[in-house]
Amino acid sequence: LGARSCQGGVLRRLTGSRGGGRPPGIRPGELTNAIKGCTDAGGLIELMKTHGQSFNAIHVGAAWGSLARMRGAGGRGAEGVVVQRLQVLTKAKTPDLGARQVTNIVHSIAKMHSRGRTGADDELAGKLLSRALATARDFNPQDVANLIWALAKMGTKADARLLESMQGRATATAGDFNAQDVTNLVCALATMGVKADARLL
Repeated sequence: LGARSCQGGVLRRLTGSRGGGRPPGIRPGELTNAIKGCTDAGGLIELMKTHGQSFNAIHVGAAWGSLARMRGAGGRGAEGVVVQRLQVLTKAKTPDLGARQVTNIVHSIAKMHSRGRTGADDELAGKLLSRALATARDFNPQDVANLIWALAKMGTKADARLLESMQGRATATAGDFNAQDVTNLVCALATMGVKADARLL
């Protein structure tokens, strides 16, 4: 399954695919790099089969990001397997997700959605948005803008408390917003029928 799709020899070594032996231990950073290096769903499947129990919140976010960039590489069947496994892993790791990881995952799912690809089921979407609310105080301007953009892109009806928290966080960090973040946020809020706080304009 695409042994060359995650940096060739790196994938073979991490999954023990050469010689059939048990794969060696892996450092978290090495696993992150392998995930980011995957170019098709087959490579991600191999990594999750071999190292899924070692995935932490950062690995889960990296896997969603890689999958979103693939544009369906590896076929819809293989992608469906990845999505199913990632949904299970993400639900298990949701309590460990920080603001940046939540944002990256939701943003990746939104990009997949915009291309007609399936990402999150209702249960996972609910868990991610609840986690976003729980970690709202840690969101930086880019996180806020990207999360609201993603929700608007998916046509998600966000919880009023989450929108209020994100607006509050945006206002609190307004001085740190760059022009692109402001534009993305205001446009996304308008798409959702929500008026941006005047202090952001």
